[in-house]
Parts: sequence; C-alpha cells; structure tokens
Amino acid sequence: MAFRLLVGDLAAIFEVYLLAVGLGALWTAIGTSEPWYLETLSLWAYATTLVASTVLVSMLVLAGVFIVRTGRPETAGQLVTASSPRRTPEASTGGANPDIERLLQSLDHAASGETSPGAVLTTVRERVEVRATPTSPEPESLRRGRAHRVWLTLAGPCITSVLFAGISAAFLPGVGGFLQTNYVINTFFILTFAYGWGGLIAYAAASLFLASAQP
Repeated sequence: MAFRLLVGDLAAIFEVYLLAVGLGALWTAIGTSEPWYLETLSLWAYATTLVASTVLVSMLVLAGVFIVRTGRPETAGQLVTASSPRRTPEASTGGANPDIERLLQSLDHAASGETSPGAVLTTVRERVEVRATPTSPEPESLRRGRAHRVWLTLAGPCITSVLFAGISAAFLPGVGGFLQTNYVINTFFILTFAYGWGGLIAYAAASLFLASAQP
C-alpha cells in the first residue's frame, strides 16, 4: 500500500506540473497575433523533442531491465525463517535436540568401544554438510512481484516520453505549412515541450530512484 501511494503521489505531482505548464502555454499561445516560431525553429524543436523522448524511454526501459535482473534477491530460506512461528521458551527447553542426542550417543558408543572414532567423525561431518546446504534460489513469484513493481513505477515517465515523441513525429511534416498557418497550436506545443521537459526529467529520475529501491 505504501509503495502504491509513493508511485501515485509522484505521478500526481508531475500531472499537476504538466497541467500548469500546459495552461500557461495555452494562455500565451492564444494571446499571439503572429507566428512566434518559424519553419526552421519549429523543425528543430520537434526533431529535438522526438530524439530526446526516444532516448529517454529507451534508457528507462534498459534501466528497468537492469533493476529487475540485479535486484536484491530473497531466498526461500529467509522467507521460511521470517514466516515460521516463534518457538516458545517451553518448546525450546522442554526437550533435548534429537541431533544432539544422537551425537552424544555416538560419542558414548565410541568411548565404550562399540563404535570407531572414524564412524563418529563421519556422522558429524554428514550433519554439518546437511546444515551447510545453501538455501534454495529466489522463487519465481518474488521475481515477478519485483518486476511488476519496477515497471509500474517506470510506466508514468515512459508513457509521457512516448506521447512527447508521438506528437513531435506527427507535427514534423507540417512545420512549413499547417503549423505556420495555425501558429497558436504550434506555439502551444513548443512551449509545452520546452517547459515540460524539465519536469519530465525530474519525474524520470525520481521514478528510477524509487524503482531501484524496490526489494
């Protein structure tokens, strides 16, 4: 629940910022009486936005893959330890450990000559090897859960970058005709991209930090 609140709060802050930028750009564009951005400048503005947005979404995807693959693993043994009920003092002191009892019996037999010392050492070695067996690898459910949280965190900046790139690509063919005639639309989008990019970069950086902190 706390994770979803953090992601939701981050998205809400960026949405408010982008809405404020859009309203300011619209107010400025409506007040213009002639084109502010001619063909060459408009071409550079949309081309730069297209390339930068493509690079940003590519970096976010690569970073997400890296975070998912190199995240902090949790072994099944740790989960069993964390989820197993705590032993009460009565349970821990009510009887001797069976392993210890068998080990003491082996030592008694060795002392009385019934068992050779080599057999006792073999028994001890086997018990140590069993106890030293490594825990099982991270379950698939944990990896999927971490991947879901990481991609959910990075979804916001990725979608925004794709929108910026898509709008820029759609407007590139019309920088010399349509956008010069409809200069209000041209001014609105160029100002929105110009001032919205700072918020998008901050949003992407914060999302990466939050995604990398996922267990």
